[in-house]
Amino acid sequence: MRQQIDCAADHGLNFFAFCWYYPEDTNNDTPLNNALNIFLEAPNQKRLDFCILVANLDGFRIGPGEWEACCTRWLALFKNPSYVKADGKPLIIFLSPYTLNNLFGGPEAVRAAFEQLRAKAAQAGFPGVSIAGCLDAREVDLTKSGLFRNEVESGYSFVTGYAMPHFYAPNWPKRRQTFQHLIDGHLKAWDILARHSILPYIPVATLGWDMRPWEKPGLLEDQQVIYFPDRTPQKVETMVRNATWWIGKNPLRTSREKLLLMYAWNEYGEGGYITPTKQDGSTYLEAVKRGLNSPMTAKDGSPNQ
Repeated sequence: MRQQIDCAADHGLNFFAFCWYYPEDTNNDTPLNNALNIFLEAPNQKRLDFCILVANLDGFRIGPGEWEACCTRWLALFKNPSYVKADGKPLIIFLSPYTLNNLFGGPEAVRAAFEQLRAKAAQAGFPGVSIAGCLDAREVDLTKSGLFRNEVESGYSFVTGYAMPHFYAPNWPKRRQTFQHLIDGHLKAWDILARHSILPYIPVATLGWDMRPWEKPGLLEDQQVIYFPDRTPQKVETMVRNATWWIGKNPLRTSREKLLLMYAWNEYGEGGYITPTKQDGSTYLEAVKRGLNSPMTAKDGSPNQ
């Protein structure tokens, strides 16, 4: 963990967003949270900030019965001086707003739960809580205006994402895609979100996607995931440069701190990793650093490609 913190900080990263799990059984602790716990104990932890992305999917769903206990755990993390702020408030991200909405029974109940969390945060001395929900291309129609009315009714502060491999993939359901299609898809999605989303957007840049190592065998072709096998450090740098350009172009449509999420630090089984490897060394991290150091605006108003 010490090595990973130094490696990330040396290449321009400011924080880790840890997936956070709350198992649906009587034992609510899980080794899946070990990385966060070890991070918090690292002697060089102050080199990076952190926040949590609540992975509220099957096996780890959070509903009314779990909410009080989860709020207590989240508030304890918010009190860490290294916890990430969005618009000056502790940032918590939910992987599946859809699952949360189903378990609580609708947007009004979700809003009430969020207000309960925010009230507890206020009692602890915070100005509130910034709550972000991840969008899912399979659930969101980006061709419609007034996007995320349901998230507005639920009380989210931002929309964001975990990974965006499915936006505007051409020739769907053709599996093999070029990384340039991934780059172009992000630009289109970011542009639509800037123009039509009711809520501000914390951009996510997908720096790789290839789930074949983890894909279930025997799936029909239309059930198999797409993948982008031709990624290079140069293309990853372009993706990050485009993201910094979008933030510079849309300062009022994103967080005050100009946060950017990048997928991902170490998702090896999904092809989304930038940690050093035996084959590539630190070339992907160096590409990310170059992209982050690019200007947030281009002289001609176009992406820095």
